[in-house]
Amino acid sequence: MDRLTEAIVEEMSAKQLRRTVDELRVPVSSHREKSAMRTGLLRAPGTDSARLLRFLDEKAVKRVCGRMGVSSRGRRKQLIARLRSAPGQGAAPGNGAPGPASGSARPSRADNETATGEPDLVFGPSTDRSGFTPAGIEAFSDLRPAAIIRELIQNSLDAALVEAREPCAHVRFQRSTCQLDDIPGIESYREAFLLSREQQDLSGRAQSVVARIDRTLNTRAHDVLCVTDNGIGLDGRRMSALLSDGVSAKGGNAAGTFGNGHSVTVPASNLRYVLYGGLTESGESFAAGQAKLASHRVGDHQLSGTGVFIRSFATDGPGVPFTFAKGAAIPPMVASAIERIRREHGHGAAVVVPAFNNFEHDECLRDTVFRAAACSFFCAIHHGQLVVEVEDPAGSGRLDASTLESELARYGDEKRIRRSSGAFLSGHKANEAYGALVRGHRHAIETAQGKVAVYLRLQESGGSNVGLCRNGMWITDTLPTFQGRFSDRKPFQALVVPDSGPGDSFFQLIKDAETPLHDKLAPKQMEPGPKQALYDALKEIRDGIADLVPEASAEVFSPDDILSFRFSELEGRGRGGRQPAFRGRVESSRRPMMATLPGLKGEAGGAMLGGGPGARKRPSGRIVVEPRFRIVSVPAQRHRRKIEVECVEDFEDAELRIFVDENVDATCDRQSRAQATPVLLSNAVINGRPPDDASLVPNGDGAVGIKLGTLVARSRLVVETDYAVPDSEIAVPAGREPALRIEILSARQVAPAKGRP
Repeated sequence: MDRLTEAIVEEMSAKQLRRTVDELRVPVSSHREKSAMRTGLLRAPGTDSARLLRFLDEKAVKRVCGRMGVSSRGRRKQLIARLRSAPGQGAAPGNGAPGPASGSARPSRADNETATGEPDLVFGPSTDRSGFTPAGIEAFSDLRPAAIIRELIQNSLDAALVEAREPCAHVRFQRSTCQLDDIPGIESYREAFLLSREQQDLSGRAQSVVARIDRTLNTRAHDVLCVTDNGIGLDGRRMSALLSDGVSAKGGNAAGTFGNGHSVTVPASNLRYVLYGGLTESGESFAAGQAKLASHRVGDHQLSGTGVFIRSFATDGPGVPFTFAKGAAIPPMVASAIERIRREHGHGAAVVVPAFNNFEHDECLRDTVFRAAACSFFCAIHHGQLVVEVEDPAGSGRLDASTLESELARYGDEKRIRRSSGAFLSGHKANEAYGALVRGHRHAIETAQGKVAVYLRLQESGGSNVGLCRNGMWITDTLPTFQGRFSDRKPFQALVVPDSGPGDSFFQLIKDAETPLHDKLAPKQMEPGPKQALYDALKEIRDGIADLVPEASAEVFSPDDILSFRFSELEGRGRGGRQPAFRGRVESSRRPMMATLPGLKGEAGGAMLGGGPGARKRPSGRIVVEPRFRIVSVPAQRHRRKIEVECVEDFEDAELRIFVDENVDATCDRQSRAQATPVLLSNAVINGRPPDDASLVPNGDGAVGIKLGTLVARSRLVVETDYAVPDSEIAVPAGREPALRIEILSARQVAPAKGRP
């Protein structure tokens, strides 16, 4: 046993001894007595100074330096390097093991090796200067939970299904705690941070980044997020791609590249530091990591702001520019994750996020992960290709095909995309897309790129929507050439699901058109030939869907055809003093929509009708409807409206209704007519006379409509009515009235029990 090992063991506290024997699995006679634990460590085979030094803090290392007769000035990493190269650290008398020659030199970073030969966080030489807010990270710094979770699951899904050819991907999110000193390479990280902070001019966003890191380094206990899977694992080549930028090491049908995805995860750590572990199918284990700080100088050398957790910069074979930690050299934080993968799956990868910040989100980890997974990967989960588990002291669970529908149902009424979650689609839209998948009919639409699967579900009301999933992951519902092409068809929901089999050309075209986050298609980035092939295939799918969906009935009258006016609260005057004086002036109007009406043919065309070269021929009768009604609505007093109605032709069985019109903004899915909130009406007067009870349309707490009978062309009708928004439907802030929409409906097109068209 060498002198350095004995000195380390002697300087260990009881807590350090206990932790060391536990993690190294050294048998001892007692975990309470220091002497028993020291004896066990000194007698254990394979115990050496390099392994034991990892368990000492800086103060303990300084004491060891005193025992060994070397200088104790400097930080922990420097002290360890000094101890490793100190004279006289060889075998103790009687051991027979030769030690290094007296005065041996300290290993140099210039030799592309870490100072101790052990894996460490290393900042290599660089001619580029970078600050604490590099563009590659800042582009993802404002991403919310769904984006990070989606990227992690997508990488695992590719690694398991495409590369490892597993029938199902198992992804586990596990939260635990650790001490700051347990984070691999933390002393090297601290030194680089202090130098970066001193040498950078800090302002704006950089100041907040530095303040957060500083607080984290001065806090002892931290959360750790560990995400594991049963994929093909990370070998040297894949690990190198993971530490690179835009370099791919995935199979041809995988959804993305390692070199892009890792940047999304970095902001989830308050240290901007992420570790990776991999267990290959052959049983080899690897570990690496990456930290994002700022460039800094050490002496005459300019160092990069990106640190990598490696053994050295020496190449370890073709395509592997680093030498990674392997086997027993892997630090415990990553080794424990690899060991669990070994027991449960035999191969896979781990992403470990120290100083985990819960995605800067207040929601519990289980709900955050399950919501993002259910909305983005409902296709893979439904088909039994993905299982997601969460292990967290605050709540654990399992999301699979048996629990997917109930999890999605929790968000069925969510029309808005919550910015705090960073969701890629609202809960309502996710449920509609899932409904098309499980309750729609599967069709194979023929294209020049082969057959493409489309799940189609017809609906009685609402809008139409076509979504796209690839590799089991939701991509987008904004498809080129699809906008405004189904307005003459009955409402439907459709889901396009390309085949990910080898050689599927449409699948490859979609993949090439996706943006780095796989949340939209950008054909402009493609070469002319493939771009045109994609457009042609999408048009064939679009026309194939249109042929499968029946035309809308010519008898259906859409209240969206009404030309509605909204008025400001300015005074106005009636004409000649005999007409009712309406207050205000026009603030805004809603343009008429396209529709199909019997016996009418339109002459309009061009952009509104999707005309132009190559446009699909439409059935005759699809026109732009001229306004059938003139409706003017102004406040009579608080919670009371005066409404003037005039129609251009006779209209039978007319009903007047008022709906809340606060459902459209930059972050909200437009509500369909069937989802609009009806307003309760009371104390109505029609042309100066109150209606009888039979003219009111009841619904629970009150009337939701007023029957006007037959409206005669060019005649004017004036209605005054009180109104109130049901508390159970929408919460209106005190002192504020919601925006309202006035509609004239045909009584035959209304479900009286619901009070909605």
